[in-house]
Amino acid sequence: MPRQTHPGLAREGWPFITAAAVAGVVAWFINPEWSAPFVVLVIVFAMKFRDPSREVPPEPLGVVSPVDGIVELVETTQDPCLGRNAMRIRIRIARFGAYSARAPVEGKLLDFKGQRGMRIQTDEKDDVILILNEAPAFARPRALVGYGSRVGQGQRCAVVRMARIAEVYLPAGVRVQVKPGRRVLAGSELLATLVHD
Repeated sequence: MPRQTHPGLAREGWPFITAAAVAGVVAWFINPEWSAPFVVLVIVFAMKFRDPSREVPPEPLGVVSPVDGIVELVETTQDPCLGRNAMRIRIRIARFGAYSARAPVEGKLLDFKGQRGMRIQTDEKDDVILILNEAPAFARPRALVGYGSRVGQGQRCAVVRMARIAEVYLPAGVRVQVKPGRRVLAGSELLATLVHD
C-alpha cells in the first residue's frame, strides 16, 4: 500500500511554532540570552505537533494502531457504545507521539449517537470503535472527518491534542496481534486482524 502523505508537522501546530520563533528572534536582538527559552519552546512544539508519514501494512482486514503509544490492556469486555461483546485494546498515548490519530480500518464513519469517539464500519460490516480519553476540556480530541465520510486504513482522521488514552473496541472474534507492554506506532503497526470465513 502506498505511503500516507502527511506534512512533517500538523497544520494546527504552525501558529505556535511561528509565534515562539518570532519571539525568539525579537529576544535575540534585545539580549541573546533571552532567546534560549523560545528555542526550547520551538523544539517542544515541533515534537508535540509532529505528524510523520507512516507506511500502512498491506493487510485489508488488519486493524492498525490509531496512535503512537504503549499497549496497556487487551481484554474481552462489553462495548460501552454498541452493547456487544467486544475485544478492547487500550493504548497509553505517547506524550510526544504523532499529533494525529489514524483510522484503524478502512470504512464508513457512522453516527455515534452521543458517545465521544468514532465508529467505523468496514465493507464487511464489522464495527470498529475508537475512543480518545483523559484530555482536559480545553484540549479534547477533534475529528477531521464528518459522519458519512469514507476513511482509509491509516488515514489521518482526528487530532489527539492532549488525550492520554486510546481505546479500540473490535468484534469479539478478532485475532489479536499485540500484548500489553508492546510499543506501537500510529497507522503502521497491526493491533489485530478481523476474521471472516
